Amino acid sequence: MKELLFALGFVAISTIGFTQDEICPGADVLVSAAGMAYSPQDLVVDAGTVVGWVNYDGYHDVNGTESSITQLPFDNPESFSFEANNGTKEGICIGTYTFTVPGVYLYDCSSYGHASSGMVGSVTCNEIANAVQELGDASISIFPNPVAAILTITMDSSSELQVFDAVGKLVEETSAVARWVVDVSAWEKGLYTVKTQAGETHKFIVE
Repeated sequence: MKELLFALGFVAISTIGFTQDEICPGADVLVSAAGMAYSPQDLVVDAGTVVGWVNYDGYHDVNGTESSITQLPFDNPESFSFEANNGTKEGICIGTYTFTVPGVYLYDCSSYGHASSGMVGSVTCNEIANAVQELGDASISIFPNPVAAILTITMDSSSELQVFDAVGKLVEETSAVARWVVDVSAWEKGLYTVKTQAGETHKFIVE
């Protein structure tokens, strides 16, 4: 089911519960562009979240490099931008971006002075802290998180494990183990989900 958020102010978002969107494939969260506004204007997400921008009305882009108002760099943790397109009532995807580096990202619409009319937005990306999570009567530890090379998963009791990428494709699996060491250096960057034999899911990021 689409998860399309229409709200003002800061909105805290968990990636759990969102599914692949048919307008912007792979997006966990959608931001609408219509008239002279992005909605939600200010978004808060966990690292690894894929944000998609959908144009429902007008000619809009997503500019996360340099302010269209001041012509000064946004100095975002990472720059991102997508070319403008013409919106439709069904919605046209402007683009998607995976936020993996924590920090505050500013952006605006650079088309026809829209930014000066208030068409600006922000995404605050929160870091996923390393943590031991409860798993029934046992616990699971996933570290380091984010990970660039060797990922270690440990549990108090043995379990079969499966790893899925951001679009739900099975990437790796193992038989029942209490400790699993995986080399993820060749994997694509992004958010991954570990599913246990009991059906519990836990997130980690490959950077």
